[in-house]
Amino acid sequence: MNKRGMSPFIISIILIGVVIVFAVIFNLWVSGVFDTAKNQQFSNFRYFDFEINYINDLTKCIGSENRCFSEGSDFYCLVIYNEENLDVEYVIKTVGTEGISVVNDCDTLLTAYESKIFRIDYDSNVIGKLDYAEVLPYTS
Repeated sequence: MNKRGMSPFIISIILIGVVIVFAVIFNLWVSGVFDTAKNQQFSNFRYFDFEINYINDLTKCIGSENRCFSEGSDFYCLVIYNEENLDVEYVIKTVGTEGISVVNDCDTLLTAYESKIFRIDYDSNVIGKLDYAEVLPYTS
């Protein structure tokens, strides 16, 4: 009986092919595990439905009960519409050309589907000219 083995070259090619297949399978498995972990990390994050409008009619704004005080005599007015079926509190951030001011001492809690007009005071000597405002919702 004449038994011949496989060529070392062919065995090397087969081993390299098997290693590549296992590497691809391992890579797909690991990336799937990390994607699952990433999705679980952000599963508690929630987008809120709300609308914000600047108010041009200062007569509605000046008498607003919801005044957000800070140092300075400059102000702007926002109306925030809570379009969620839950109570949501908002953080209002005023961004100027030279700085940022975050409103801390204002009752920004809106119940489900409620809207309020807010007068937000800011100091133009500190933050510069008003550039824009950001309203960030959160629940406690």
